[in-house]
Amino acid sequence: MRSVPAVLAAGLAAVVLLPVSAQAVSDQTHARAGWTRSGTVTLFSATAAEQGQFADRQGNWHTVVLSVGEAGFSGVAADWTCPDGVQPSFADSGSEWTCTPESIRRLASVTDDDGVPMIRVQTKQKIRRLVVRGPVTVTDEADRVTSGSVLLRGRAVGDRTRAWVYSEDGQTRTVRTVRTQTHARGKVLGVRFRAPKWHVSSSDLVTVKTYTRASAWLLPY
Repeated sequence: MRSVPAVLAAGLAAVVLLPVSAQAVSDQTHARAGWTRSGTVTLFSATAAEQGQFADRQGNWHTVVLSVGEAGFSGVAADWTCPDGVQPSFADSGSEWTCTPESIRRLASVTDDDGVPMIRVQTKQKIRRLVVRGPVTVTDEADRVTSGSVLLRGRAVGDRTRAWVYSEDGQTRTVRTVRTQTHARGKVLGVRFRAPKWHVSSSDLVTVKTYTRASAWLLPY
């Protein structure tokens, strides 16, 4: 599994780890205890690569990198020409390419008139499934901007762990849930990717929910 960015909150002092078998805690349960959800962040990333010729694309390898996190949605779709026996490296930074880039298109969420991203991120079935979909802007290496759409689906079949983190003043707590053994598939700019035709890998599926409380909270011991 690939790692995903960690969410770091200033002043967090106490961590309570729950057993894997612990049941999901609803917002209503938090509310009854005096907590109100103030934010939610979903962390997930997927990479996909396929060797072959596409009718409307250059190169003999094609890659996709998609991620959602604290900064929202981002993605890259690229086409490469690689020598025999060589695959494009997702670590390529431009200094030493393992393959020749034919096109690199960077994807970002379209925003509405109020500046709100139109990419929607949803988790389902107690955070076992993820759906990311919506319109994107597409910027190529010449800074030409066009439009397109993205669909990313994630599914976790592994274990679940959950950590509760309390602030020092007891007014904030963060619940971080991690699902392992994930699978991803999707559609980017009209091209579908899924295993086994594509080589697909994905990170753990992580959700971070933040709750605030008006009154003091005594940490359990």
